[in-house]
Amino acid sequence: LFPYTTLFRSGKHSYVIVLSRQLNIQASTRFITLAHEMCHVATELKDDHGPAFEFWRQYIADLGIFKNGALRKGLTIF
Repeated sequence: LFPYTTLFRSGKHSYVIVLSRQLNIQASTRFITLAHEMCHVATELKDDHGPAFEFWRQYIADLGIFKNGALRKGLTIF
């Protein structure tokens, strides 16, 4: 049973981001993939890498998500 099935049925969450273990082996890759997918969720999947997506990417960048150690000590994702 997929662990998030209950969340979908309960109506508590609109989106679930699932990362491939095979494609996201390194921590930096996992974090950058998650940040990318978070931007899609922020646009409610209505903007495929367009202006709304770029707005959210820039917003999280301005908050410092890509700075050294922001997500994990000693790790830079960009």
